[in-house]
Amino acid sequence: MDDRLARAVLSFRAARRRRHLERQDGTPSPAAPAVPGARGWAARAAAVAVGAAVLTGVGAANAQAEQAPARAGWDGTRYWYKDETGWWRWTRHHAKYQARTQAAERASAERTQAPARAGDASSAGRGEPVFRGRSGWDPVDRVYWYRDESGRWRWTGHRSKFEQRHTLGASTTTRAATNAPAAPGPADRTAATSGSTAKRKDPTAPRTAAPARGLERAIAFAEAQVGEPYVWGGEGPNGWDCSGLVQEAYRKAGIALPRVAVDQYRAATPITRSQLRRGDLVFWTDSGSVSGVHHVAVYLGDGKYLEAPRPGRNVRVSSFSSYNPNLYGRVG
Repeated sequence: MDDRLARAVLSFRAARRRRHLERQDGTPSPAAPAVPGARGWAARAAAVAVGAAVLTGVGAANAQAEQAPARAGWDGTRYWYKDETGWWRWTRHHAKYQARTQAAERASAERTQAPARAGDASSAGRGEPVFRGRSGWDPVDRVYWYRDESGRWRWTGHRSKFEQRHTLGASTTTRAATNAPAAPGPADRTAATSGSTAKRKDPTAPRTAAPARGLERAIAFAEAQVGEPYVWGGEGPNGWDCSGLVQEAYRKAGIALPRVAVDQYRAATPITRSQLRRGDLVFWTDSGSVSGVHHVAVYLGDGKYLEAPRPGRNVRVSSFSSYNPNLYGRVG
């Protein structure tokens, strides 16, 4: 507005000077063409500028900014959270608070863990995909995982490259396993006696469950956190939210999981309630769909699970009778 006003004043002065010269010699000045209505335009611009200044002053005098909270969660009167754009918001409804904090977590995860769409892990220059313990297509990071000739895990965004290298890596691994000396055992003695070759499992095939010892390490870590406070966005060691606790517990067992509950469900193998066993994950969704997942816990068996429940509560062991999950997954 200041620039427009300055231009208007200059135009007005030029027009006034031109009229003064015309009165002296009786002819219009060719060096400065007439600008009709310059005086009126300048007056209108000045009026707009003054009006804007007045309105700005009124707004500044009457605006009452609400002070941002010190942290997210319940402050005694309302739930505070940051939306997808990073602005502080509040609500008095716990369900709405959970849904919107999960949405903000998903948006943050997408920004910080943007996966590269093509190339191998050894040459990736952008965000690295997260390996989830199985070969093939990863719908979360949208890449293909395979083992190379040396047995190392690699990824690519190209299906044709995956098929070529997956086959090559599998054949190399199979040859190495066939030529390696096997420890003597009943199965080997039977195979040697019959003259047949024992079949070995393809190491690149998807695993249905992690070793029991690994799962017990995850459970032991989670149980050690019982009594720690719930902290929104907490990743330990002095506070946890639901998905932060699950991610860290399974990391102790050598299993990499995404950060938020909905992505953890997508990374797991869906199972039914009747298939649940100790070390599986249980999830809650308001809408009945995967996109509505907002809470996750570690299943302990006998209808009990370990969770970081909500603001104002501590990490605890709960049962299906108190808060019933409706989705189930197996990782590893």
